[in-house]
Amino acid sequence: MTPSEAGFLRDTVLVIVRRQTRGTRKMIAAIPPDRLAWRPHQKGYTALELAWHIVESEVLLCELYSRGSLEGLAHAEAPPSLDQVIAYHERLLPPGIEALRAIPTERLAADFEAFGRTMPLAEHLLFLPHHTLHHRGQLSAYLRTMGAFVPGVMGLSADERPPAT
Repeated sequence: MTPSEAGFLRDTVLVIVRRQTRGTRKMIAAIPPDRLAWRPHQKGYTALELAWHIVESEVLLCELYSRGSLEGLAHAEAPPSLDQVIAYHERLLPPGIEALRAIPTERLAADFEAFGRTMPLAEHLLFLPHHTLHHRGQLSAYLRTMGAFVPGVMGLSADERPPAT
């Protein structure tokens, strides 16, 4: 991968992340306050833990990729409310995205090892939207299963579409 290609890939990933952020926050905000402790199975996250996992992972991945190391990064406990989860995301994701934007293209093109895989750093950046979209889909299944409203994030959801006639 050339530095030019790596810069293009990084810029494309950041556009995707920016475009998907509103839908991610919309899905998280749809969790009913009285269902934060709901989980589909004892081995799964609670709804609040899943929301936190999505948000915190985006911020930590930005830090990992911009700093180039896991050193000093640690997971935190989920805050007690969705408002705090969303506020954390609103406060820390924009500077994380700017830190990724500032990575020199030569570094983006260089091999980087994370999660047992070595590839150009720019390719690793794809994990950011893929991880979020995977868990956002999981959260939509949580909402449907718990009987909550499921918002649309890429068009109308079944809950938003008018009934068929």
